[in-house]
Amino acid sequence: MKVINNKDDLEKALFRINELWDNEKDSVNAYELDSLITLVSDYEDSIIFSERSSQSEIEFDINDL
Repeated sequence: MKVINNKDDLEKALFRINELWDNEKDSVNAYELDSLITLVSDYEDSIIFSERSSQSEIEFDINDL
């Protein structure tokens, strides 16, 4: 998996992470685990960014508090 584009990809990545989680850190699968974790993190960051950028700003005056 090179990129996570949607929720289905995310679910597949999370399932595979769960499978790899108990492997030894020095194992061959450690690189795959690290890569998948990075992909999931990047996808979640992009979702958070897009949700926040579409929200209207909240304005308030500190003197009103």
